[in-house]
Amino acid sequence: MEMNEAGRAAGDTRVRRRSLLAALPAVLLAGCATPYAPFGPLGGYSEAEVAPNVFRIEAFGNGFTSRERVQAMAVYRAAELAAARGFQRILIGDPRLTSAGVPNMQTIRRETITAHGGRAVAHRTAILVRFVNPGDPDFASGMEIGRVAAQLAPLARG
Repeated sequence: MEMNEAGRAAGDTRVRRRSLLAALPAVLLAGCATPYAPFGPLGGYSEAEVAPNVFRIEAFGNGFTSRERVQAMAVYRAAELAAARGFQRILIGDPRLTSAGVPNMQTIRRETITAHGGRAVAHRTAILVRFVNPGDPDFASGMEIGRVAAQLAPLARG
């Protein structure tokens, strides 16, 4: 009788080990999603001022990061930069950016990079954004940075 209880205990231990081993990849992969941070080994965002108050912002996410999250990271970063510089609104996709001295750049670009077999291994979003304040003729067309930040923070910051 003692042997059966010992055998059952050993079997329970093996089942627990198998369960832990089965869950381990999911735990490890959860830590691999792109963080909301400046560009690094797992992805992130970068920005460059290409004209006065006009920025090119790129967000790059690895295969464990959704395309929607990468897009949210780019727009959320635009709102952060605008706030840090004292602006109230942002304009994304303004067709007049090329006439403002930004040479032949698409204002919004999204791409998914796939591996052999079609599996997404990375997502990239690049936007051109112009920061505006009251007095700018396009102010009414801009997105309020407070609203943008509030709506996108949960998705962008993970």
